Amino acid sequence: MQFATALVLTAITITQGLATTNAHAWQPPARKDCYDGFSTANGCPWNGYLAAKELRQLSCQNLAHMRNRIYDQNGYCFVKPELKAQYNKDGCRWPIQVFVPLNKYERENIERIKKAESKQRCG
Repeated sequence: MQFATALVLTAITITQGLATTNAHAWQPPARKDCYDGFSTANGCPWNGYLAAKELRQLSCQNLAHMRNRIYDQNGYCFVKPELKAQYNKDGCRWPIQVFVPLNKYERENIERIKKAESKQRCG
């Protein structure tokens, strides 16, 4: 009986559109050091969101590096010579940025980084 009740409550939650909110509640925050070069990316969880408060404390250069690291680790082929020299060390697979396969956390973190860059007037 408890299983059936839980199943019904889950169905109600999904029907009311709360499943997405509830699903994210347990996710750990992303670790800034996974993106910013202060640690290796190996073993870093790519399943959390960067906090706006943490992003506000970073320089434009660090924000750009974090954003580029996400793309680099997912196989983006950088075009600018200075970015090619810094990234693409393990090769690249995706010459068009919009085709780079990112998970939902990476996509959202890129958007959060871009928002922080915009607020800081990075250019």
